[in-house]
This record gives sequence, structure tokens and C-alpha cells, in this order.
Amino acid sequence: MYNDSCVTIVLGLKMSNLVAVLGLFFFAAAWAGPLPTLSSVEDKLDKVFLPYLSEDVLGSINPAGCLDSILYESTSELLKVKEERDYLCAFIAFQANKDSYSGVGFYQGATEADMRFVCFKQSVDEVNEVNSQNLGWVAGINFFSDMTPYDRSWYTGFGYYYNKEALPRNCVDPLPEETYVEFEDGTRGLGFGK
Repeated sequence: MYNDSCVTIVLGLKMSNLVAVLGLFFFAAAWAGPLPTLSSVEDKLDKVFLPYLSEDVLGSINPAGCLDSILYESTSELLKVKEERDYLCAFIAFQANKDSYSGVGFYQGATEADMRFVCFKQSVDEVNEVNSQNLGWVAGINFFSDMTPYDRSWYTGFGYYYNKEALPRNCVDPLPEETYVEFEDGTRGLGFGK
């Protein structure tokens, strides 16, 4: 009789533990929201706006073939970006894999895409320049890569830069002179302003 009671108590505890664990799992799953789903090609292409480029460049790529994030996430793939069509393909992948809540979010149209394409190309060039030096660390494309200096100022420098309004809202105009700092070794870099 004692053994049966022990077995019943042990099974009862194990069953209650199982129910508790399953309950926590379902609660956590419900709290975290729905599981992410893979976006279809059409869903990804719906997020993409093409910049104003020549018909030759635009016609040289298939946007549906430029959706894989490896095009801008892989250092070796990014180092292959040399021509305008390569930049465009990486830019399409960057847009197609964006979240609406990350960085500047989705673009509003071709005019914004055109402006952000310039910023993205500069970022690719900077990343490739750093990575070609084998510094022991790897730079990469991230949500800052399509931002203007003004956009980035809201995320960097702890809001210290005293005159955000003086920063360019595109990636063509030069930064104001006061954003540069002279370092002890004679080099110049971006600082927090004076």
C-alpha cells in the first residue's frame, strides 16, 4: 500500500511539473507574440523602392534575385561590391530585410530611396575600407548604414552635439567643420562638437 501511494504521489508531482512547464511555455509563447514567418518574395519586394538610376543599371539586375541578406551581411560578399549594380543589389537586399521599427524604417518613395542609396553606398565603402585593413575586428552594415549624419546624431554622442540642426540631412553635403576634432597624433575624426 505504501509503495502505491508513493508512486501516485511521485507521478502526481511529475505530472504537475509537466503541466506547470507546459503552462509556462504556452504563456511565454502567447506573451512573445506570433512566431515570425518567412516573408515571401512579393512581401520583400513590396518594401523596396529603387533609387533614380540609369536604365542600364536598373535593367542589369533582377530585384527578386537581390533579396538575400547575405549580400550585405557577409564580409566576403560585401567586398565584392564594386560596381553600381552591385551596390544596388545590396541596397535592395538591405531594404527588403528591414524592419519598420529599426533605424529610419521603410522608405516613403523613390526620392527617399535615392537619398538613402547615397548614404548606403558610403557605408559600404567605409566598411570595405576598414575590413580590407585586417584590423582584428570586422565592420559591418547595420541600421545606421542608410542614415544621414542628422539621423545618426539622434543615436550617437548621447545627444551631446550641441547643434543637430547644422548637420546635413543628406549624405552629399559635407559635415560642418566644428564636428571634427584634432587628435594628439595629428589625425582628424568626428567628435562631439565644441
